[in-house]
Amino acid sequence: MMNTHIHEHSESLLATQVMTGIEKITPSEQVMIHQGFDYYHLCLKCSLPAQDLVTKTGINKSAAGEFNLGYVNRTLGLSLPDPRSFDGGSQRGLYQRIGLFKVTGHERFRWALVFPLYDIDGNIVGVYGYWVRKRSSQNEGAFVLWNFDDVGIFNPQAVKKSEKLLICSTPLQACQLWSRGYRHAISLMGHEITYEQVQTIFKDKPVSQVELIQPNDLIDRHQFEQLKLYLTSLGKSCSFIDSPIAING
Repeated sequence: MMNTHIHEHSESLLATQVMTGIEKITPSEQVMIHQGFDYYHLCLKCSLPAQDLVTKTGINKSAAGEFNLGYVNRTLGLSLPDPRSFDGGSQRGLYQRIGLFKVTGHERFRWALVFPLYDIDGNIVGVYGYWVRKRSSQNEGAFVLWNFDDVGIFNPQAVKKSEKLLICSTPLQACQLWSRGYRHAISLMGHEITYEQVQTIFKDKPVSQVELIQPNDLIDRHQFEQLKLYLTSLGKSCSFIDSPIAING
């Protein structure tokens, strides 16, 4: 298996990068991953310009805090221990292995708003990055995703508690809806989501009704059709709807 799958849609400047074949993440490494996203969240809280950019995307402060959204200002590496130390070298190596850092040591999501994605047990298994300011290169696309052959969930608490779910194509869309009061909005991201993965997420959960926001992208549409079949086979009522608000991303 190749380590990276890349799908590009030039008409929308969309690029998804899914890192696969990554070795299993240990509990101590999960702690370091959470530390990285906590630092990104602190960067967002400490930057009024970044907060203004977030507001312009249709996301409010409550949502930014609820989901630990972050802003990448290229200072994470400076906050880590000396790279020559064991802790500093280990943390940088982990971030490079999972895709937060490039092989050059630079942060992959520089100048992006980042959304941590979780599995149903609360482990971070991916990140969705949305660029809220102009970048030097326009070849990077609108977002990048890494995960561990797993499905990243935005707003997993809704899956655990809600009888009704609203599933969006991206975490940005789900966060925009959450900001407008749709607290049952979620997003699922992964490479070729399987029936077994859907079972793991939804089986024995209270959700009985699922609405899928009509995606514009043909690939997303195909994946949502598959998701509808999987959810229906689990006994969930499932239908397509138009978004109740104007969303982007």
